[in-house]
Amino acid sequence: MDIDNKETPSVEESVETSTTEQTIEENGKRKINEIENSSESNVDNKKDLKKIKKQTTRKPWAPKERKEGEVVEKRRPKKKCALLMGFCGTGYQGMQINPGAKTIEGDLWKALVEAKAVSKDNAEDPKKISFVRAARTDKGVHAIGQVISGKFIIEDEDIVDKINAALPEQIRVWGNIFNKYCYINI
Repeated sequence: MDIDNKETPSVEESVETSTTEQTIEENGKRKINEIENSSESNVDNKKDLKKIKKQTTRKPWAPKERKEGEVVEKRRPKKKCALLMGFCGTGYQGMQINPGAKTIEGDLWKALVEAKAVSKDNAEDPKKISFVRAARTDKGVHAIGQVISGKFIIEDEDIVDKINAALPEQIRVWGNIFNKYCYINI
């Protein structure tokens, strides 16, 4: 398989790979049992045991599978920055994302993806962009100055306006801070 052409592996190659992985896993389990059942309890055996467990439990890396005909987005640079925001919490179940509940972060996350401040590849998991909040709020609580940070795509000059356009009236992003010396206000 030619790496430069970035071809996908054939069925036969993937079968060989999985067979090889199974063999490695079986050999590793056998060695682990031998070491655990041996009467010797020296330090080398414990080190070997840790090493073998690590080798046999490692998952192979695989690129994200694309559907047929799916367009791959061009990668755009991300930059760590903070967003200053405010909101009226009436009708929300708090700040923190909670599946099945209407939350401030849930609506903000959807707006960030819609405004393309977060790529579609990273839209499934906030951890991928190091998304963090400065504080949480409870149900119905309002905030005038809440801070969240993450690695956002900030190439657009009017990114704050795009985010606000995608947000409901109750939530507003006041601005973004790119580094400790620069504050961009709308």
